[in-house]
Amino acid sequence: MIDIVKHIKKHTESLQKGFNNLSVEQVKQLKLMALVFYFKLPRWQMVIEQNIKSPIDKEKLIDDIINESTTNYQEIMEKSTAEVDEYADDYEELEQISIFILDAFDNAVADNKKKASVVALFLGMIDTLDHYENFSEEPEYWNQLLEKEVAFQSELLIQLQSKVQLDISIYEDRYKMVEFPDLET
Repeated sequence: MIDIVKHIKKHTESLQKGFNNLSVEQVKQLKLMALVFYFKLPRWQMVIEQNIKSPIDKEKLIDDIINESTTNYQEIMEKSTAEVDEYADDYEELEQISIFILDAFDNAVADNKKKASVVALFLGMIDTLDHYENFSEEPEYWNQLLEKEVAFQSELLIQLQSKVQLDISIYEDRYKMVEFPDLET
């Protein structure tokens, strides 16, 4: 079994270095690739809508990322974050999967010049798989997925260096048969 703690620092550095010279088009492609993973998580749409207090349309979100029209989402996220009062009597701490979803949404709608947002999206996938490994009833299964994801991301970095056109549906294919259980229920 992979011990992600031993690999995460090196992998983070590789992602930061590999994503440092991305074009805006590559950033958009990587964001869209990563979002497919997060769309598989339980209650993703409900989590976002409850947090931003507004309906979200998946196809419009994708179009807005492609067209670099995400300023509205950024403003909504900033306002939503500013309104959170963790000392209020009615404050409810979010479950970890909800945090992963909101972080992914925030990073997906971030300015495309902020390469750290792409790094965070890909590290968030690893964190999500690690969370499932630690809290699901099938840790070996999730560990295998985690190992494969780290290897895949490393391969993706090599592809980016060779300027290969990315297939944004690759995560849809990779995770087509994976069911992410709702760990919070």
